[in-house]
Amino acid sequence: MLERSVTRGNTPFWLILLAAVIALFLGTRFMTLLSSSAPHNTIDRGIEYIVETEAITSAEAALQLPKGVWRAQQTESLLFLQPERAVWLKFPLQNLSLMEQWLLEIYNPALNNVDIWFFEGETLLSNYRTGDRFAFRTRALATEQFLFPVPASTQNNVTVLLRVDGNGQYKVPIRLWKQSNYLVHGTEQSLIIGLFLGFMFAMTLSNFFFFIFSRSVNFLWYCGYALSVALLLMSLLGLGFKYLWPNSTWMQNHSTAIFTSSSLFFAILFMRQLLNITERFPKVDWGLKLLALSFLTAIALGGLQDNYDIVQFFLVSIIVVMLILFGLGMWLRGQGVQISSLYFMAWITLSATVTMASLGQLGVLRLELTTPYLLMLGATIETILLALLLAQNFSQQSKELLRARETALDQEKQITAAKEEVIATQLQANEELEYKVQERTLELQVALRELADSNRELEEKNTMDALTGIRNRRYFDKKYLAEARRSRREQTSLAVAMIDIDHFKSVNDEYGHIVGDECLKNIAGVIQSFLKRPSDEVCRYGGEEFVILMPNTSVDGAQTILEKIRAHIAQTPLVYSAGELPATISVGYSSKVISSDDDQHLLLDAADKALYQSKNDGRNRITFQEPLAQG
Repeated sequence: MLERSVTRGNTPFWLILLAAVIALFLGTRFMTLLSSSAPHNTIDRGIEYIVETEAITSAEAALQLPKGVWRAQQTESLLFLQPERAVWLKFPLQNLSLMEQWLLEIYNPALNNVDIWFFEGETLLSNYRTGDRFAFRTRALATEQFLFPVPASTQNNVTVLLRVDGNGQYKVPIRLWKQSNYLVHGTEQSLIIGLFLGFMFAMTLSNFFFFIFSRSVNFLWYCGYALSVALLLMSLLGLGFKYLWPNSTWMQNHSTAIFTSSSLFFAILFMRQLLNITERFPKVDWGLKLLALSFLTAIALGGLQDNYDIVQFFLVSIIVVMLILFGLGMWLRGQGVQISSLYFMAWITLSATVTMASLGQLGVLRLELTTPYLLMLGATIETILLALLLAQNFSQQSKELLRARETALDQEKQITAAKEEVIATQLQANEELEYKVQERTLELQVALRELADSNRELEEKNTMDALTGIRNRRYFDKKYLAEARRSRREQTSLAVAMIDIDHFKSVNDEYGHIVGDECLKNIAGVIQSFLKRPSDEVCRYGGEEFVILMPNTSVDGAQTILEKIRAHIAQTPLVYSAGELPATISVGYSSKVISSDDDQHLLLDAADKALYQSKNDGRNRITFQEPLAQG
């Protein structure tokens, strides 16, 4: 069997020379193609930025902030470390040729939310909202990176205001392109990526056929590794979101973690089989099994987490695993196991590129190649080297198999004599095995049912707000999308109300957070008590803000319910240990029959604006605003 053989002897010199030529050629072609078309300008050092505060309520408000509150970026890498807050950036686009069409690119497809405004003075020329929290169709241009057309300006002086939210540490590479140059760049980029993905999928398919015909599980582990690496690079480049899961924001936010875990999982299994660790070093094999199991678990955990800590964990994990695989090979060589030089070249190449890419992603190292392209280069070279190693190992095994067949002919007579005894033993073993399989199958079915119950309970808990006991923002996002689709399908009105507790900050400051929490729970309970229909939902939107979703509800119907809620809260103070605490709420609502995808955003935006109107008009009131398309 292939998985039982370890490469012995030295690797042929022509294979090493071929691998070196391939590596040199790929590296040269990568640099040549990627440098042949460059952006007109890279916007980094000197850009003005500010971390989002409560004072920034709109793009116009941010634009009118005093110049002294903006900070100038002093480095060439726009890297921000703000785990919980978005960042606003401002920069001018001046003296652009009016004979050219210009494009502004944000080269980071993993940003959760991207809002961009183009101003001429105080006049808004255009604005866009997108990010990987939104379906791919929301993008201004259908490209894997965030690409926006720069509007024409009569004064040839455009101010760009950008709000980005990356859910943790994130880079914001901003590049200005002439449209003609970008088309050339896109063609070259598509060529490189197409060649890489075609190569990886071809390697996957061909080795899968080898597995089918040879039944060697090592080919299967190699297929899993190559496919996972290809899907990981597609995720990092934004191609997965564009072509494979354009409507699944969940997959977009978790694909990197999932495919990174699967790549490491298959890499460990491939290494175990190739080096025959199971028989030669059982204790080491137990460690590798636990490591593989941890990454198998991480595949599931990657579907539950998408924050900065998970990203950091995987960056460190990749480097650690690469060092473990390389170090284990060195140790085995010291123990007298002859390993092909191709093995060391493969992991040295991948370890170097992964380490450089990780340092570049963290802003420690400035690279000419971006992280995905550097990983693509390393993965291509490493995949070729491992394929050569696998082929060499298979060739060696084939020779050993021929020798084994010759030996088998001499032992045929002895085998014939023992055949009946073997058959009897096998029948008995089969009966015992069948009984054990049935027993284990029953245990597995029970475990699966328990796991399904736990998953349903966990999903229910994840949609509840721990403090108030009502639904949370995550539930609202899903519920709102479902009700919007029903409104569009049934042509019924959908009403949305945004509620904010007046002067809640002063309550926390004067009475303390315990009283503030009681106030939140009390008001949540009051709102819940006035919603009689099962389809009506109140959710905690964030902080002291609530949102009510009322399907099949007209403007008048929503007005009646909301007025009852407002009046009851205003007339019924909160009773706590030290006395009574009066409270009021400000409400903004809107109602509309959803007829298009844009109406979903317009309806929620109208309710939000109505809320701010209530607060600006003196609070403790209800305001309605008609959702209107922005011209």
